[in-house]
Order: sequence, then structure tokens, then C-alpha cells
Amino acid sequence: MRKIYNFFLSAVLLLTLGQLSAQDFSVTNTGSNMTVFMTQGFTSNADVANIGIFFTNDAGDLQCAGVSALPAAGQPFQITLWGSEAGLDNGMAAGEEFTWLAVDADGNSLDVTASFLPNGNQGVYSLNETAFVASLNISSPAPAEVPGCTDSAANNFNADANVDDGSCTYDVLGCTDVNAENYNADANVDDGSCI
Repeated sequence: MRKIYNFFLSAVLLLTLGQLSAQDFSVTNTGSNMTVFMTQGFTSNADVANIGIFFTNDAGDLQCAGVSALPAAGQPFQITLWGSEAGLDNGMAAGEEFTWLAVDADGNSLDVTASFLPNGNQGVYSLNETAFVASLNISSPAPAEVPGCTDSAANNFNADANVDDGSCTYDVLGCTDVNAENYNADANVDDGSCI
């Protein structure tokens, strides 16, 4: 009964943490803003669902300051960034750097790389200004390395492994009786040949 309870509790915790970690792309219109214009749209190798620019609020959490409906890749678009109202923590602060976040259709985080046109805003909030993005690349992060045996013929093959760590083991037939005349120290499977 205890195992069932622990399993159920673990499942609930995992589901709850998964929901809490999902990034919220909703914004608050504060009445003060700047525009970020993607001159060449974006390029991506992922199924991008949302892209936004975030600020860090007083609690240390990322909060969305601007988001845009996504056009087809390569099409120009803009994001309106909302600045913080006086005395409130509800938007970008003057001089605050952009934090780009994007997710795919399954809610997985994507990597975002932006470069700005020279001689202009380089990715910091400034009221009533326009920042021109020269390129915006959105990509799936590299998969995490999982060391293990990647040889499917090995005894300890790990289907999740993507980096072979040299740990593969194989059947070596022979005599495994240390007292036998034909003992094979390399054998790990007795083949009945001991004499």
C-alpha cells in the first residue's frame, strides 16, 4: 500500500511541477512601450508556438513584457514591449536587457539568438524607442548527453544512451570453473566445456 501511495504522490508532484514550470506568455498593457522589429523575421528548425521578450520582476521570476503572433518564418514582424508603470513591477525597466524565450508546440523551451542592426538599440528597454533585429534564430537545444552502452548487440545496451562510454559487455563463452583444467578467465557464460 505504501508503494502505491508513494507512486501516486510522485506522479502528482511531477505533474504539478511540470505545470508550474510552463512559461506564461501573457502580457500587461501598461501604456508605456517600445517596439522591437524583426526585419528578416525569424529562422527556425523547430515548430515555434510562442516567442516573447521577458523581464525579471522583483521576485526574481521571468514575466512576459511582449509577445507577437508568429508569421511564417522569414516574414518581418514586431513585438511591442510594455514598460513598467511608476511604482509598479509590471513591465520592463529603463535599461533592462531583453530576455528572449520561445517554446515549441509541445511547450518545450527553445534556444533564441538575436542580433541587432548596428548603430541602434542593442537589446535594452528604452521608452518610445524602436530596436531593429537583424537576425533571429530559434532552435531546439542540443539533446542532453546520456552516457552508456550504445551497441545493441551488447548485454547492457542502453537505448537512451547517445554517448558510448565504453561500458558495453558481451557474452564470452567458455569454462568458468576456476578449478577446471581449461578455465577461461575471460569467460562470463559457462558453455559446459569444463574438464
